[in-house]
Amino acid sequence: MANLVFRTFLFFSSYLPLVPVFCLLYWDARPRRSVILLVAGLVVLALVSVYLKLVVPKINTVPVRVREVQARDIDTMSYLAAYILPFLTFTLDSWKQILAIVFTFAIFGFLYVNSSMISINPTLNLLFRYHLFDIVVEGKEDEHFFLLSHRKRLPGSTLIEVVDLGVGILVETGKE
Repeated sequence: MANLVFRTFLFFSSYLPLVPVFCLLYWDARPRRSVILLVAGLVVLALVSVYLKLVVPKINTVPVRVREVQARDIDTMSYLAAYILPFLTFTLDSWKQILAIVFTFAIFGFLYVNSSMISINPTLNLLFRYHLFDIVVEGKEDEHFFLLSHRKRLPGSTLIEVVDLGVGILVETGKE
């Protein structure tokens, strides 16, 4: 259950780059909505920060040897173009428009939380300085994992300490 909650917050955090943009666009016409959106964004940011900075370091780590590695930071740019920029064209002037954006957001959220899209998150790179890698580890050569690491490069055959967040997502610990 905790993993599902964290994945849901990761989904919301993937849209955090839109918060200041929407706040600026709607400040004059809808200042109350802008403030609510800003507060909601800050709450999501705080929860993800607490989890990544306080909870993850306390979870037992597992040593893994990376056999194959491929950088996937470019996927974040594709995500921005395909899933975030279109939201800039929405207006929030009527309840129908708000309901339509909530419905679309809910569909994206369901797909994001239940697929490997979860690791494609611009906020993880922008604010937490994580880089994304697609890796294969020794002993599990038939599986691919997403690794979040503060390293910019990760050579193959490297031994690293990771926390397994489930759903194929690993977070490297101890490397700043």
